[in-house]
Amino acid sequence: MGKMNIAVRLRSLRPVHSSTRSILKATGIFGGVRILLILCSLIRNKLIAVWVGPAGVGLISLYNNFIELISTLSRLSIDQSATRYISQAGTGQAGFVSKVVMRWSWGLGIVGSVCMCAMSPLLSEWSFGHTGLWWTFCALSVVPLGMTIYGGASAVFQGVRNFKALATMGVWSTLAGIAVAVPLIYFFREKSIIWVILVYGLAAMASAMVVIRGIGMRVSVPWREIWRSGLSFIRLGALITAGLVVGQLFNYLFILFLNNYADTAVLGIYQGGYTLVNAYVGVFFTGVWVEFFPRLSATVHSTVRTSVIVSHQIAATSWLLMPIIAAFICADSLVVRLLYADSFMEMLPFITLAMAGVLMRAASWCIGTTIVAKGDGGIYVVSETLSGALFLALHIVGYSSWGFVGLGMAYIVWYVLYLAICLFIYRRRYGLEIRPEAWKALGFATFFCGLCVLAKWTLGWWAPLIMAFAVTPVSIRRLKGQSQR
Repeated sequence: MGKMNIAVRLRSLRPVHSSTRSILKATGIFGGVRILLILCSLIRNKLIAVWVGPAGVGLISLYNNFIELISTLSRLSIDQSATRYISQAGTGQAGFVSKVVMRWSWGLGIVGSVCMCAMSPLLSEWSFGHTGLWWTFCALSVVPLGMTIYGGASAVFQGVRNFKALATMGVWSTLAGIAVAVPLIYFFREKSIIWVILVYGLAAMASAMVVIRGIGMRVSVPWREIWRSGLSFIRLGALITAGLVVGQLFNYLFILFLNNYADTAVLGIYQGGYTLVNAYVGVFFTGVWVEFFPRLSATVHSTVRTSVIVSHQIAATSWLLMPIIAAFICADSLVVRLLYADSFMEMLPFITLAMAGVLMRAASWCIGTTIVAKGDGGIYVVSETLSGALFLALHIVGYSSWGFVGLGMAYIVWYVLYLAICLFIYRRRYGLEIRPEAWKALGFATFFCGLCVLAKWTLGWWAPLIMAFAVTPVSIRRLKGQSQR
């Protein structure tokens, strides 16, 4: 009897290990979409850097940080909470939940746009020291509406695992945005910044509306039922949003510090480096998130399966990231010259060290996602508040003491401490464990990436390139081994 139970348990875990194939497939599909998004975004940033200068990059970051804050508030993390709700409800309710999610997205987006427009004089005062540019924030108030609608449609497609529709939406919004942005930047230079941001928001909204209508999920749902059903994921979304807003608030405080302590040009260089690191690894994270979060949400009530899924994810991400990180460290100066300008080369120490810290970010992300999948919104707020406070303190001390090198060191230490916070919650609150193979993979990857940084700084760019080629077959072999278990 005991042997039979063990056999049944092993069979139930087999799909978890074979999910490596699903991870690689999703990473390939959405990695391609993400690469397109990155290329278009970097073309935009390159044009702004060349035709406008570092001040233009700093200006767009000031606007975008406010927009991201308002969009996060208005969206109420519907793209995460609704994905969890749909994953647990099943595809049989796709039409019903689509109507509920999209109605809530429209309502929340309109509220966010109205609030941003009403706050426009205050936002202008905070950003520029006067209220004369209030109209720019009022014009940009349409963007939170577009981003909220896009987030709602993403939740629907991700929850029902309609990856084709999700990818299509991303491709069309990206291409439409860059097609209009390029001539705007060329002809209007610094004055184009506002309209470029506005175009991207409108393109996101239009693509979401077209694709969601095209898949035929149309049902009639009474408004009372929309309200009642929506509250089941909006409550969790509100708590997730509180955590995200806290994190963005700490990020904005650091931007204000950097803008005042140094100048707008330094802010632009830092923002360019931070965007470059996040955009590069976003190719990986996007594909993994689309596949990982719905799968984890659907099985999160099982302690055994959750422990295995998260451990498997940490191991897989570690092996996947090693050649990616090594390749970036090798080509960091080339990437900066191609995508920005020589005036941005000061960011090199930051992005090199930050890329090494991406491993800690990936591991903490795998563990921290469990908090959201379990619907534990209060704990999520606490963890994000601690993370934001650590980010602000470490980055202020890092830049004040060692400049961009200090920022890179701060990035690594920040995610090491955040990993410790997530791991404490994971073990003490949920009683979950990380399996030994995950720790071995993460430890080896950390050691390898540390050697890549050291080799780059002591030997030259060719050393991490050789290491990237050397570790790629090892990573592939490890990933194939996991997928065949």
